[in-house]
Amino acid sequence: MTIRSSKQPWELTARQLNAAVGESLESKRQSGIEPWMITRQQAIEYIHLRYKKDRANRRCTPPRWNPQTVADFHKAVIRQAVEAGKPVPGAVLQDYPDLTGS
Repeated sequence: MTIRSSKQPWELTARQLNAAVGESLESKRQSGIEPWMITRQQAIEYIHLRYKKDRANRRCTPPRWNPQTVADFHKAVIRQAVEAGKPVPGAVLQDYPDLTGS
């Protein structure tokens, strides 16, 4: 994982996460940060930050902002990661005890 921070992905603020991930598809790949490495709240804040930025820059007309949709998508990503045996951090799994049987 090549994060430009001494913190783990689930410890980053939305702004730090945005800076670590970057803008381009290539920088997103190089960051090593996957959606299953961040908490539900981080995912919501990150997408909201990106939404505001895209609207301000008028780069595109982003879809309507909906935190519940982001949360539902994030849970699906976490479910897939758990089923695939990925090392989902405990801090992330705390958001979804039903996925771990806890």
